[in-house]
Amino acid sequence: MSVMISEDKKELIVTCKCGCQDTIHIKVDDKDKDADYYAIQTILSGNWYRDQDNTVIRCIGRKLKKIWAIIRNKDYYYSDVLMSCEDFQKYKEYVNQF
Repeated sequence: MSVMISEDKKELIVTCKCGCQDTIHIKVDDKDKDADYYAIQTILSGNWYRDQDNTVIRCIGRKLKKIWAIIRNKDYYYSDVLMSCEDFQKYKEYVNQF
């Protein structure tokens, strides 16, 4: 797992440690005070190449997987990021500085 913080402490990137390449990217953009947003959080999926194979069968399969999770009253996770205790502490410190 890697936790990268920019020098001006306005951007944080946390990459999952399991090898799936899923990433959380947080960027604080406080330059424009009149903007509709202050911070942006993005989840980057490591499945970009897998999702490019959009055959009809694959699209239906992915949709059915989501529907089946909803029918069983479960949440459908698009991606997860696993953090160790030390990485979570860095993440918590970063978020709490605002």
